[in-house]
Amino acid sequence: MDCQNQQNAFNEAMEKIQVQLKEELAEISKQTEQKTEELNDEFKNENDLAQGVGAVAGTVVGGVLGGPVGGLAGGQIGKQIGSFFTIEIGSQEHKISFDLPEIAVKNQDWIFNIPSVTMKNSDIIFDLPTLVMKTIDGPPIWKTKVEMKTVCHNIPFGKVCFDQPQVTGWWDKTYIDVPTWENRETRIVLGVPEITNNEQRIVIGVPEVTMKTKEIIFNLPTIKIMFIKDAGKELAGKLEKIALAAQEDAAEKEGNMKERMKLELTEPANAMFDCYRIQIVEERTKFADNYDLEIKKLTDALFNLKANNVPETDNDYVNQKAQLDAQIANRNLALIKFDEAIQKFDNERQDAINKMIGL
Repeated sequence: MDCQNQQNAFNEAMEKIQVQLKEELAEISKQTEQKTEELNDEFKNENDLAQGVGAVAGTVVGGVLGGPVGGLAGGQIGKQIGSFFTIEIGSQEHKISFDLPEIAVKNQDWIFNIPSVTMKNSDIIFDLPTLVMKTIDGPPIWKTKVEMKTVCHNIPFGKVCFDQPQVTGWWDKTYIDVPTWENRETRIVLGVPEITNNEQRIVIGVPEVTMKTKEIIFNLPTIKIMFIKDAGKELAGKLEKIALAAQEDAAEKEGNMKERMKLELTEPANAMFDCYRIQIVEERTKFADNYDLEIKKLTDALFNLKANNVPETDNDYVNQKAQLDAQIANRNLALIKFDEAIQKFDNERQDAINKMIGL
């Protein structure tokens, strides 16, 4: 099973959030410019300076991004809006750091002694190890709920508050059934086993999870509005409202980004983890099935002895029962290696998701 598709889906989800934020902020800049043009048209024949505001070269009345957020990423383009304003449209470099999970598959050589069983015949009644299903704890399932919470941010023109979605997550326990051996009294015909142990080498791709701090760099649109000549107080006040609204919208979009990541990245991240986990489980199942074929021969051998009325105190029965118990113990011991790898991956997965969403 190749998990590249799941990895790509996770990366694409991250890219989608970045693109959406960039598009939303670009739209704020576009709307701000349009509102400024409309304001200029409204006051082009009405310049009451009784309570006026004097023009000062380079005075910034408003901008989409409140305060410095990074180095200038692109040259600014100046544009005169009517007779009152100049707008400078450009971009600034904006950096956000996140801890995101990375999975690297490392091949490991695992060596086991696998029995090869040939049979003789006998009958016996005995406690037969029977493969049954046992319920154990499975991998936890991530669940979330979204609630709205009012948050406030300080901006150059004061304080802005808005409702922001808050994502709360938790892990629900799950349960799975796994095969295990139990002794059950059974009467059946079996063969007498002869066992040869063969060394078997298995190359297992074991996924390892690490957290990498990734710095996401955006070139975000900026807009600065400046007076180019004296304007009336009413005009200045309306322009300030336009700039403040742009700042509020931009602050809300940026503030929501991490919450969107919690909500939109956990599902593709878990799908990616599930894929890698299934790979280990499938290798475990394949190994157990091959081993169980040989154990089944030993089990059948004990049935054979009992069917021929061989008592349990007989040396043949005692030896064959000891062989069966030893191979079951060896099988279970070998499977511990798979189980430990699965448990380690589950722990790393849960820790990675918790760190990614800030739990």
